[in-house]
Amino acid sequence: MNGGPGLFGTLVAGSVTNADERETEFAASFGAAVSITEKFGTFIEYFGIFSDTDKSAHNLMGGLTYLVTKNVQLDVNAGTGLNDAADDFFVSTGFGWRF
Repeated sequence: MNGGPGLFGTLVAGSVTNADERETEFAASFGAAVSITEKFGTFIEYFGIFSDTDKSAHNLMGGLTYLVTKNVQLDVNAGTGLNDAADDFFVSTGFGWRF
């Protein structure tokens, strides 16, 4: 959620079935965020998806956030892949709810 400058990160582990084979995937991200106004902020983030099949994808994205209420935030972002396993370009939206 918007506030002063800050750092953030996530760690995720999962197991998926792909073409009748079980694959384990891990994802990690870290980034920095800065408030522009009381409602608007911006961020930049690296994230990687690491697979046991050696198809790891590395990405960099940045975006804008909008604080709808003190507990609900929307964002829009765009990014690029940093290696061949990642998408060349992407645009997405996000939703955060603090409870």
